[in-house]
Amino acid sequence: MGSGSTTEAREAIVGESALTLVPTFVVVDVDATGMGIILPLLPFYSQRLGATPFLIGALISVYAAS
Repeated sequence: MGSGSTTEAREAIVGESALTLVPTFVVVDVDATGMGIILPLLPFYSQRLGATPFLIGALISVYAAS
């Protein structure tokens, strides 16, 4: 076995690793998009429903954590 087979094996592993990360990137992108849509509107809706500033901060924190 020469060094060529080792290099080919490493390239195959790297290719598989990059491909397995695609679903993770999609999930993170969807989550970030959802947070980017909800976050600017959440304080206005919360104030309209009578939430205190502390409760609005807690809602944003819980949304970000989940």
